[in-house]
Parts: sequence; structure tokens; C-alpha cells
Amino acid sequence: NPEIFPFVPQNNEVPNTYFDWRAGVEFDASKDSLLYATVTTGHKAAGFNDTQDFAGQPLFNSTYNSESMLSFEVGTKNSFLERALRLNASAFLYRYSNMQFQTIVSVGEDPDLTDDEDPPSSAVRQNAKEPATAVGLDVDATYRLPAGLEAEVHALLMDSSFGDGTVVNDSRIGFGPTDNYLADLGGNKLPRSSALTLNYALSQLIFTSAGSFNWSIQGQTRTTHYMSVFNGN
Repeated sequence: NPEIFPFVPQNNEVPNTYFDWRAGVEFDASKDSLLYATVTTGHKAAGFNDTQDFAGQPLFNSTYNSESMLSFEVGTKNSFLERALRLNASAFLYRYSNMQFQTIVSVGEDPDLTDDEDPPSSAVRQNAKEPATAVGLDVDATYRLPAGLEAEVHALLMDSSFGDGTVVNDSRIGFGPTDNYLADLGGNKLPRSSALTLNYALSQLIFTSAGSFNWSIQGQTRTTHYMSVFNGN
């Protein structure tokens, strides 16, 4: 609505073409135990950011490339104690190319809707030019207790980081067509990735003549993690 905020056209086009695949093998070590290994690829589509109107300059619209990932995983799934206990574990390596990340261009007070020079904050998406990696161990255990109770623990150990030499535009300072504020993300942790994440739950399934009912209590504990690629720097 131009009466609320000046209209800025959002025009651009970004082609996306890619092919993904998954390959795996499985070995049944016994009736209650199996081993597996997989190799998988994946992509996140390319796109373009919101067109921005910088005073006295042509409309600025930036694009970002598609993100690709190559995943290696080996694991095992097992049942013990007459299948009262389920224990699964896997080790994985994720390698990202052109990893996409999002930052806020500007943060300030709520814009004055009557002031054309006071635009709202907006988000931009960029690519990390150097590969990023995540390696980890994922373990979960589920134990069936009496009275329909079930306890579950899930532990995830992970080390993730941007590759050395990952230099990007620091959009916290500026993201205009002539801005060149650079930040080195090399060694920084990937957003929202903790070294240790613990999930735990207790649930119960109750059967009655009126039907079945269930309840569940869940919790999570995480070590330090960052919401931004800049890791608070």
C-alpha cells in the first residue's frame, strides 16, 4: 500500500537446476541388529533478496547461489532385552558448499510510516564461498518400562565450522551496492549448532475401555550455540 510505505518493485529471476541422489548399503548382523552406511546429496534453492532503495542510487537487488551438501553416515540399529531396549547410533559428516546464511541489514526503531527516508529493517541471504563442515555422533536409547511407561534419551555430539578464508560482506554494517565491509567467518561455528544436545522424554500409553490415552514430558539441554554466523563478534 503506497499510502503506508513507498512501493519498491521486487523484480528478479534466478534459475535453479540440480540433481540429487542417495546410495546406501545395509547388513543384518542378527534379527535384532543391523549396520548401515549412506551417501546423500542435497540442495537448497538459489534466490534473490528484497530490492532495496538506497537514497540517490539505483534500486539494488542482490542474488544468492544454491547451497549443496554431501552427507556421509554410518550407523547401527539394535534391540536388546527382548526388545524392551532400543539403542541406535550413527556417525556423520556433512560438507556444505555455498552455504546460505541470513542476516539483518539494519536494526532500529519502528519506522515512521509517514517518512519515506525511514525504511524498515530487512533480511538478506548470502553464500559462504568456502566449504563448511559438520561432523558428529548421534545416539538414542528408548527403554520400555512397566505400566506402559517409556523413557527416551537422545544425545547429539557435533563439531561444525566455516572453512578458513570464508570472507563475507558484513551486512550488519552495510549492504549497499558500493559497500565493502568484510568479515572473516573462518573457524566460526555454524548457527544454532551446539557441541552437545541432550533430549529426554518420559511418556505413558494407557488403555481403557473408553479408548487409549497418552501423556508425555520432554526436555532439552544444550551447550552454548550462536544464532548468527558472526558468533557474537
